[in-house]
Amino acid sequence: DELKNKPNTRQAILTIYDQHKDMRNWGGKARVPCSLSYQFVRRNDELHLLYNMRSCDLLKHFASDVAFSLKLLGYIAGEIDTKIGTFTHFIGSLHAFQLDINKRGIF
Repeated sequence: DELKNKPNTRQAILTIYDQHKDMRNWGGKARVPCSLSYQFVRRNDELHLLYNMRSCDLLKHFASDVAFSLKLLGYIAGEIDTKIGTFTHFIGSLHAFQLDINKRGIF
């Protein structure tokens, strides 16, 4: 509704985690979400997506995270009847674990 009613909004942000719950998981108590937020920006009749992640496993999750994000961008663009714009992906720590590298015979 925000993107439909206020095309120039900077507030179309979908937060993925609950800071009050998830912040208690630091120190290895449980998982802290890797995905932090999706921000949708509508400019020049295009919908752009900025996806923010704390961390991402290149070999296990990167491809599915990108695929899901692009599907979400396409879905929202369709809902507000606009074209798909750019996809910008910020990752604080992009990594691969040695065990997964060995299993795949990389390097």
